Amino acid sequence: MQDDRALRVRARPTTGRYEPTLLADSVKLQRLTLGFSRTGSMSAGNAGISLDMSVSGVRVDWQATGAGSEYLRATVDAAGRLRAGAGHIVWHTLAAGVSAGDVPVQAGVYFGGPLTGPGYEFHSLAGRSGLSQRIEWQSRVPFLAIDLGRFGRVPSSLVVAPWAHATWLHAPDGGAQGWFPSVGLGAIGLFDLLRVDVGRSVGSRGGRWLLSIDVDRQLWPVL
Repeated sequence: MQDDRALRVRARPTTGRYEPTLLADSVKLQRLTLGFSRTGSMSAGNAGISLDMSVSGVRVDWQATGAGSEYLRATVDAAGRLRAGAGHIVWHTLAAGVSAGDVPVQAGVYFGGPLTGPGYEFHSLAGRSGLSQRIEWQSRVPFLAIDLGRFGRVPSSLVVAPWAHATWLHAPDGGAQGWFPSVGLGAIGLFDLLRVDVGRSVGSRGGRWLLSIDVDRQLWPVL
């Protein structure tokens, strides 16, 4: 049993403002999930494929009305790396969808932000189903070596990664839907652990710049 409700910001920043919390309906959920996972090594220089799939059947009890409903939610998260000439083609696909019917707002499909919609606001692309697709070409090029003292010496090369990204969104309940493309350039260095991306959303609904800094996914659990 899972109890969901909206959160509120109960703090005041010294300057600026806090981002609003995500919308959420007050509901109690019972969930049954079936999943499949296949993990492959995709570190720099290696080819591989990883895949995570899940399908959940959810029973919802709405606290405001006492009514009940059911829905299905499915997700697919896949990534791959293939050698291509002097570099590698790297792709990442994320797809999700919920069935028709009464669904809590927090169970919808949300895209936007550096990973699922570069150049678009975080979670600004919301609907019932969607797809996020990125493809890039990574190639190692010469670069200045950096001496880090007792921590070692950074190799005299880095990986450049021009990329293209497209997010597709289906929002039958209203709101923006269709394709949301973006393009950019990434650089991976510091023992291939640090990545910097600069990009821009394009098309009739684009026009925003992106600057993001991230570390290798293998380090995410310790951050």
